[in-house]
Amino acid sequence: MPAGRVRLTVTDRSKTANFHLVGKSVNKRTGMKFRGSTSWSLRLAAGTYRYGTDGRPLTRKLRVK
Repeated sequence: MPAGRVRLTVTDRSKTANFHLVGKSVNKRTGMKFRGSTSWSLRLAAGTYRYGTDGRPLTRKLRVK
């Protein structure tokens, strides 16, 4: 994925988990009880971002060039 400004839409249907994205200057998450869709405007810098759900290690990776 190229670096720069992006719009990320998260659709969270889980009753017990959330979505969490963390990396250079980014730390965004939905609430554990949140169900629905939300959009975030983010500026992604080159590097690796981790994502997943809280309560477990954030092991999935998004590489930005």
